Amino acid sequence: MTITDEDARVLREAASEADALGCLAPAQLTLIERHDWFRLLAPRSLGAMELVCRTRKSSTSSLRRQRTWACSTAFPSAHWPA
Repeated sequence: MTITDEDARVLREAASEADALGCLAPAQLTLIERHDWFRLLAPRSLGAMELVCRTRKSSTSSLRRQRTWACSTAFPSAHWPA
């Protein structure tokens, strides 16, 4: 899965609306549904992708860096755990 610059722009521009709404903004929800991102962590038994994080330090560090980048790009004012 790759988050394009356009995806990041959509997420970022809708961040303040989402904060005000207290849930995903319509533009964010549309993007998430289009990419089927809701299925990333749901179990395969439910027809989803069941993304599993590796426990090796290098993989975990890489995932953490990617998550941190994605969150800071999409939601620059948000505070996400490292």
